[in-house]
Amino acid sequence: VLKYMPCYCGCKHLGHKSNYNCFLKDTPGASRASQFDDHGLICPMCVKIALEAQADYNQGKSLTEIRRKLDAYYQRYPTLHGTDTPM
Repeated sequence: VLKYMPCYCGCKHLGHKSNYNCFLKDTPGASRASQFDDHGLICPMCVKIALEAQADYNQGKSLTEIRRKLDAYYQRYPTLHGTDTPM
């Protein structure tokens, strides 16, 4: 689910492509432990996005619905620039 959700904390400059990358790196062939990214542990916005997406998904909302809700919320803050996450 998080691979389809952008992150708006500014982690785009770290090379993140989605909220998923705030917690796990996309490293083909690497062990699970080496894929861990601790950025999500120290960033309240990353955690908030992940928990909201999880709650909405558990309620049966589609990925598109969840994504639109997140985009609508964070677009209220013009200084935040989300990751380049395809819809």
